[in-house]
Amino acid sequence: MTKKIETIKEPTKDSESNILQEKTEVFEMILEEADERPPILVKEPKSEECRVVRPMLK
Repeated sequence: MTKKIETIKEPTKDSESNILQEKTEVFEMILEEADERPPILVKEPKSEECRVVRPMLK
């Protein structure tokens, strides 16, 4: 038995799957944009660790 999944352009408040889908699309978009710019390495002042900082998206 197969179910036909209908896509709704405007997600309802009770629809978690649509919210999750939107978050996934935004996350993929951020990943695509972040790849265009080189990550910035920031050295922690009180330790030897470096952390990767990505530029904020406008």
